Amino acid sequence: MLISTQHKSQADLVVGDFIKRAEQDYPSGHPKFFDRSRLLTKDEIQDYVMLYSQTPYQYILFVHCWAKLYLREKIEAAGLRFDQSLHNFEDVEFNFSYLMETQSVYYLDKAILNYSVTRNFRSQSFQIGNDIEKVRAYKRAFDSVHIFLRSFLDGTEAARLRGHLISSCIIITIARTCGQYSKEQSAKVYEGIDQIIRDSYVLKNLSLYKPGGGDSRILPLLIRLRCVRLIIWYGAKRIKRYRHRGSKEIVKTCLRLRKGLCLGPDAIRPCLFSAFDGPVY
Repeated sequence: MLISTQHKSQADLVVGDFIKRAEQDYPSGHPKFFDRSRLLTKDEIQDYVMLYSQTPYQYILFVHCWAKLYLREKIEAAGLRFDQSLHNFEDVEFNFSYLMETQSVYYLDKAILNYSVTRNFRSQSFQIGNDIEKVRAYKRAFDSVHIFLRSFLDGTEAARLRGHLISSCIIITIARTCGQYSKEQSAKVYEGIDQIIRDSYVLKNLSLYKPGGGDSRILPLLIRLRCVRLIIWYGAKRIKRYRHRGSKEIVKTCLRLRKGLCLGPDAIRPCLFSAFDGPVY
């Protein structure tokens, strides 16, 4: 299906839809990117990337590598490879490097993949331990996003968006770590968060964080104050609320996303919460 779509559209990248399924208390949903299949021009791709930079947990078209078709000749011509040393956001690093070589992206409004999340699911971004290494990986992974932003924005605005993007992901990392707090894991959680909030790189980028309507304002404040115990309490409380949202909330969010996703920064009014990966703070 992806191959035939590429032959018809002649797009440099074809992106299929996917369905995320989950067990019990983990929210699941269908990440409807657009309400129909469509070809995105270079300008529309850039608009979407700006939205991703401001709300990375919601505009996830270029976050994963699954359900996508890349052109081998473009990968070889640009010498693109996955950075095998990255354990977080390696898909983002590759996708944005690839976007530098593209002029068009075709979105196929068909579910190509079923993505199952079990109760024991733990991706690298959810695991406790080496949290500061995750944060440092953001810098390397988001270098490709920064390069892409600089291809159509001035240096100051590109740097601002990159700083906000990194800070948003750091806040999500902290919140997810808080969500794994237990008596057995208390020392690991405390140590992980303490390492993150003392890192100069984190604090530098936090100054560029500009929360929107549904973004956290309390967690950034607690990070600046270095209140580890308050961060754990507040983060765990928000995670618990997120995991126990009812199915009606998820369906409503999916419908709002479906209705609201027309390209252009001024045309989209993001929902307070995404039904898929965040915000979870």
